[in-house]
This record gives sequence, C-alpha cells and structure tokens, in this order.
Amino acid sequence: MNRPGPTKEQELLYNFLKGAIPHNLDGIDTGELFRLFRRHRLFPLATSLLPLLNEADTPQWKQAIQQGSFHTFALISRLFEVLDRLEIEGIGVLPLKGPVLAQSLYGDVNQRHMRDLDLLVSREEVLKALEVLKQMGYELKFPAKELSPKKWQSYFRHQYDVVLVHHKDGSILELHTRLAY
Repeated sequence: MNRPGPTKEQELLYNFLKGAIPHNLDGIDTGELFRLFRRHRLFPLATSLLPLLNEADTPQWKQAIQQGSFHTFALISRLFEVLDRLEIEGIGVLPLKGPVLAQSLYGDVNQRHMRDLDLLVSREEVLKALEVLKQMGYELKFPAKELSPKKWQSYFRHQYDVVLVHHKDGSILELHTRLAY
C-alpha cells in the first residue's frame, strides 16, 4: 500500500523544527500551516514566520501566539499556587512535562504552550492531595464521581492518574501516581 508523502506544509514544519527558517511561504497553504502549528502547540516558535505572512493572516497568528502565552503564564501561576499549598500540607509532588520540559529544553516556559499541568504524587498521599486540591477549587473530571476509600484503592490498581478541573478558570490538572502503566 502506497502512503502519500508529506504535504508541503508538513515538510515546511518539519524543516522549520530542524532550524531551517523559510525565505518565503510561496505555494504554502497558510491556513493549513496554522492548523498544524495549533495542533502541535508550536505558536511560541512561530514569531519568525510573522514577516513572511500576508497582511490578512498576520493578526490571526499574532493572536494565537499571544493567547497561548497568556494561557501558559496563567497555568504557571496556578502551578506555583498548587505546589506551595501542597508543600504547606506536607505532600510531596513532582511537576512533570509542560513547564518543566519547556524550561529544561528552551530555558523559557513560554516557548512551549501547554494544555494542562501534570504532577506526580505517591499513591500513599494521593487522597490527601485530592482533598487539598478540592479545597483549592478543583473538581473531579476523571473519574467523574467521588469514590469511597476502598473504591479508590481498586481504581489505582488499574489507573494511574486523576484529572481535575478548576471551577473558576477551567485549568486542567492531572495528578499521576506513576509515570507509566
């Protein structure tokens, strides 16, 4: 079975991520390129493409870059708030992925837009952490309802994370009890 090759937009993105900044966007569907950047949350890296865009496309790209930055900074603020509160309660957690990865790779958390926050907590402390997070305004999203202590034990034999959403700003926090299945 023959697979189609990458599109021009996919090739441009691939080469761009390897450090090859294009000289122009001739023959490129900038709408499709925008969708690729949005899908992969790469708008922080898109500023070097702004001078190559036509005047009609530029505002949409600038807005996406700015919105991603605002969202990232709001999540970082929320992360510090959560870490401080859990530390006060004596609960040890380790931030994962998103901001930690961005800081390690790029030296700047704003260079990678993120969707949520991920924290690693021991199974022994997860229920205590959940209680603290609920006091902070987080609500369970997955599992969708509160479980008894016995059902939580069963749950964590088969699952390794809990997803919470903040009731005011909709920020998502994933509380992991291990790194992989």
